[in-house]
Amino acid sequence: ADFRESRGETELAVGILERANQIHCKQSANVAINLASLLELQDQYEAALGILTSFDSHTVGNLMIYNRYIAILKRREIKYPRMERNEGKSVGEAYESLIRDGLLPYSSNRVTNAKRITENTRRSISSYYSMHYARYLRKVKGRTKVAMKVMKTAIVADPSNEGLYHALIDLHYDSIPLDIESIKDAFEQCINGSKTPLSLKVRISQWRIELFEEIGSDPKDIRQFTSIHKELLMKKKEKDFEPIETNEVKEEV
Repeated sequence: ADFRESRGETELAVGILERANQIHCKQSANVAINLASLLELQDQYEAALGILTSFDSHTVGNLMIYNRYIAILKRREIKYPRMERNEGKSVGEAYESLIRDGLLPYSSNRVTNAKRITENTRRSISSYYSMHYARYLRKVKGRTKVAMKVMKTAIVADPSNEGLYHALIDLHYDSIPLDIESIKDAFEQCINGSKTPLSLKVRISQWRIELFEEIGSDPKDIRQFTSIHKELLMKKKEKDFEPIETNEVKEEV
């Protein structure tokens, strides 16, 4: 296929990859992505998206496939701004489907495939694309509040994922003008979260102190944050020294 493409014989290259994708290499993500890429070059966006959706219908959880699907939609959105509204398929729809189900929209066998994805895998996919979606909403669409809502929802679903907290706080930090109270609230969501691991609370608490040394204007905040941090460190120290309970039964002599 590469040889045919190098000679300008794009149609022949597409034909070779189509046969490979349908018969010999159905499980190859690289073949599907390469085929979708050639179709995109020919402005055959629906066909390109269909190849990736078809792959997801029989082989779930491949981030390379998902990333290429979204990338094609983004490039189409830039090249044909009105097409997103008219065609129905959109970047937002793809992100939301991956966040909700761990699958591409319009892929077949959704009910069956959803059962094939473990809860940990679905949570991982959801958190990963929540961060990407929030970045897209903030940087491309200018919808910062919606981006923050996406991240807060992701944190509720995956409270032990440190990257989500960083992404949420960065959204607040990048806002102009800087909203100190919103940044405080974002930190509070982590540090006061009932399902947030203690070790993560300690790290986020330390980050809060360092950040407010830089952006804070009220010295009372630093004293309060430092006091809370000391309490968290004490709790962690106590937890680290807790004896490990075992179920071993001692033999009587």
